[in-house]
Amino acid sequence: MAPHSRGGIRTHQKSSLLQMLRLPKLAARPHLPSWSLLLLGLILAFEAGHRPTAAIPVLRKVDTDDPLNPRCQVVDDPYDDLKDDRIFALVYYGRRTYADILNAYLERNLRANGGVLTGVIFAMVKYTVEDLNYLVALKQRNPESYIIPWHMEGGAWDVIWRLADEPGAYYIKIDDDVTYIADGAIPEMIREKKRGRFLFVSANVVNHGILSAVYQEV
Repeated sequence: MAPHSRGGIRTHQKSSLLQMLRLPKLAARPHLPSWSLLLLGLILAFEAGHRPTAAIPVLRKVDTDDPLNPRCQVVDDPYDDLKDDRIFALVYYGRRTYADILNAYLERNLRANGGVLTGVIFAMVKYTVEDLNYLVALKQRNPESYIIPWHMEGGAWDVIWRLADEPGAYYIKIDDDVTYIADGAIPEMIREKKRGRFLFVSANVVNHGILSAVYQEV
């Protein structure tokens, strides 16, 4: 009888099962006991499949009489007012080391995960073969939501914005080196745009050339 053929799981079997559970990072840890890896994998997979997506906890400013000491409270926002809107993130892509961080926030904001993004369009500006391979892997993880415009030629602004071609949809331009997006930031930008007060709406972006003047006064 081969070793570990009874009551145990071989390394390649363990890795395959965790890959099926879409937990490849755990599969890369063969030194951990099989039972602990599989138990953790099953728990995470169960939570991912049963985590409520009806509302996302976000911060809301509380109206007070003291403008010098603003306060915020956490509330659940189901985004019911945006459920019929088509909303896309238009990502200037090319640097996978940064995009690897940004992707966590993009996936969190997908409508399929309780957010408001219908999809994410990756405008390929400057990239290597490795960058492209990484993007293809992300597309495989999110086949219904991530869009790679293979027909795109060049990275000029006029070429990129031709990708925003759906009438009535909302497009949010995001650079690939954005490493933090607050919960509720994207929905609030769309809500402000829908009020019709401005042609363009910007997020509160740290290190933004225009907003640096605002920070000097804070």
